[in-house]
Amino acid sequence: MNPAITDVLLEAVKLLFTAGVPLALAGLAGGIIAGFLQSVTSIHDAAIGYSARLLSLVIGLYLTLPLLEHGFADLWTLVGSVTR
Repeated sequence: MNPAITDVLLEAVKLLFTAGVPLALAGLAGGIIAGFLQSVTSIHDAAIGYSARLLSLVIGLYLTLPLLEHGFADLWTLVGSVTR
């Protein structure tokens, strides 16, 4: 396999984990906090858990968006250098 293609695939996998792990942890934290608050207050409505997870994912995406933008720019620059 061409080493340049291997570099592109490696960067893509790194970007996948850079994008996915913080968002997954944000959703996990939102779910845990919502579950804890539901058990403390005895309000067991599913909408509260969904909205808390959605809010935590939106906040996580907002905080990681500059990092993702930089990662995608680097990836597409690398792809552009391979295709030339």
